[in-house]
Order: sequence, then structure tokens, then C-alpha cells
Amino acid sequence: MDIFSYCCPDDKDTNRKKMQRIIKMNNDTTKNNGGYKFLADYLGLKKGETRKWLSWIGVVDEEKATKTHRDFTNGVDMRALRTKDIPPLKFAIEDILPEGLVLFCGRAKSMKSWTMLLICYLVQNGLPAFGRETTQGDCLYLGLEDSERRLKDREHKLGIDNITPPYVDVDAPYLKMGLEESLQQWINDVANPRLIVIDTLARVKQAMGRRSGTAYDHDNETLRDIQKLAVSNGVTICLVSHLNKAPQDYAFDKITGSTGLQGMCDAMWLCERGENGAQSTLIGRGRDIHDFEYSLNWNEETWRYDYVGNLGEVTLNENRKEIINAMKQLDAEGVAHIRPRDVIKHCGYPANSKEAGGISKTMQRMKNDYELIAGFKYGTYRLPVEDINSINSEEYKDSFRTTDKKYSCL
Repeated sequence: MDIFSYCCPDDKDTNRKKMQRIIKMNNDTTKNNGGYKFLADYLGLKKGETRKWLSWIGVVDEEKATKTHRDFTNGVDMRALRTKDIPPLKFAIEDILPEGLVLFCGRAKSMKSWTMLLICYLVQNGLPAFGRETTQGDCLYLGLEDSERRLKDREHKLGIDNITPPYVDVDAPYLKMGLEESLQQWINDVANPRLIVIDTLARVKQAMGRRSGTAYDHDNETLRDIQKLAVSNGVTICLVSHLNKAPQDYAFDKITGSTGLQGMCDAMWLCERGENGAQSTLIGRGRDIHDFEYSLNWNEETWRYDYVGNLGEVTLNENRKEIINAMKQLDAEGVAHIRPRDVIKHCGYPANSKEAGGISKTMQRMKNDYELIAGFKYGTYRLPVEDINSINSEEYKDSFRTTDKKYSCL
């Protein structure tokens, strides 16, 4: 306590009750001790000096794991489990934000903090989010990159300064240096804990330094206890983090850090904000949820993302509009037999691009849905018309005049 008071006089951990909880945790023989090295890192001290000071008041052991033994013949009884009453999975937001550890990532200035602060307010008051119901409960928002001025400004701009606020703080201990115990204390103290947001992960994650093991091992070990805390208490703990700029085949590989972050989390959200009015997206994947992909629009007036709908459906509708407009222009230019490659070239997409493949598939779907009609040559399409005079291509007009009766209804 004397060392903490001298090194960090204004630190939240410099209080006797917090110190007692830390000592109790470090004296637990069933887990790895925190050790003087972690203490030195937290206080910004030299490890050798810290070890010497602590040796004045007790025996300082090097960090080592305590061996344990488990009888696997007495593990989970699967037959008894079949009839065991287990509560259903709890959600902060129906179907998409489950209990457990969740990673929410986006690029810098993609309005992650605005979005998660809003979600805390919505869950705290049981209001819908992203077109889905929320489970009302107590929320904790740790805005570790914010100030009181910024929090007040955001609350006002979001228009949520007239409803019940969540619990909010702008400071927190590091992971494995008191954060888990502090969160457990909050869970114990509030009536109905439901959602905890830590914004951002970088502010509570200790530097790897010269520790042994890979970055994957470090991330896995760092998040182990907080993941267990979320699951054991049936609450959602959401860590806000960042995306890198490198293109990736697997979308979630854009997440900054090792794959240990992805492996330890129970669910992941990835938000990308479209530029210059382009479509924004929110995609999610997890152990206990179905994959989802939402289309969003950033609303400059309300300072929030507006939910548009399922990304696949919205994209398909936009693709159909693009195809119809392209076919109208091609028809106006006198193109008689419109093939998918004509539309692709007209829209300016490379022949082997993802967009080109989407256009080909969408045109086939449009024909099945009677939005397009098969052309008179194999592999061609045309728009439905009511009047032959609306067709610009003379070759098409001749085809209409000379075709047999089976096309007369067109």
C-alpha cells in the first residue's frame, strides 16, 4: 500500500479494499500468481528494485504455475445433461449480441464509441437496436479514451440525455491487474447486470514486453479470465478494438492483433463505415449466433447508424437497379442482344471481378423473377416492354414483327 501510495497517489487502485482483493487473488494457490514483475510493469518500476523492496516484507517467489490434477472419469455426465434444466442463452440485443466476450471492431473514426455508447443507453432502457429487441438490464460503459466534456457532448447529440443513463467511467485497471475483480464487484453490486463495454481494449491490455510465448499466446492468456467472468455471470462484455488497412480474404482477419483475440471471443462484430455516402456494413459471427450481415447508413443529423436491412437483400436490390439502368442505356445505344458481359463492361467492372460475377447471377435471378426476359439469342436478356415502339434497336423490332405466335403476348 505504501509503494502504491508513493508511485500512484491518484490511482483508483490506491485504496485499502482494492489492495486486499489483489492480495487475496495473488495468494490463491489454484492459479498463477500475479508476481512482482506484473506489479513492476503496472507501476512503471524496475523489476529488480521492486523485487528487492518486496523482499523486505516477505518472501518473493518467481512466477510459476501450481500443478493441479483432475479425474476425467468424473467429468460431465452426458446422460444426466440430457434432462438437466439449463437456462437459455441471454442476449443484450436479440440474436446478435449474446452473453460472453464479444469483440467489436472498426477502423479509426468509424464511430465505434458513439455506437457502443448508444447501445448501452438502449439496453439500459430496453429500447430496440438495429431493428431488434434488447433485453433491458444494467449496463456499464468504460469510455477510457473519453473525458466528461466529450461524454456530455455525445449524449446530447445522440438525443439520449432524457433517458436513464448506464453506469459510466473513464478509468479502469489493466487486465489481470484488477480489472476482472472490479467488473465482478460491479456485477455483484447492481440489480440486473446485462452489458459491459470496454472502449478500448488497448487501454486495458498490458504490453507484451519481453515475455516468453507468441502474440497469440499472450492474447489468449490475457483474455482468458475476462471471458470466463462473462460466461460464468451470464453477461455480455464487449471489447472495442480496431481494424488494420490491409486487404484480407477473410473479413475478420482485418482485426488488429493476433488470431488469439478471435479465438478467445464468443462473438465478433465488424463495422465498416462507407465513405462519401457509400453503404456502411455491420457483420457478425459467433459460437452461439447465426452469421449476420446488415446494411447501415451513417446519419449525420442523428449521429448514429440507421439500420437499412439485410446486406444481401439490400445489395441485390441495388444491383438490380444498376442492371436495369445499364440495359436501358445499352438499348438506347442500339445494342440488340444484351449479354451479362455487355452490362459488366458498361458498368466499368473487370471481367473477373466479384462485381462481375454478381451481375451475372443477379441477371439470372431477375429472369426467374420475370424482371428480365430471355433474348432471342442464347445467353441474352432484354427488358419487358409493353409497346414495340419503345424499343430502340431496329433488330429487336424486326424480331418482334417476325416472331411466331408464342411470343405474341410479349
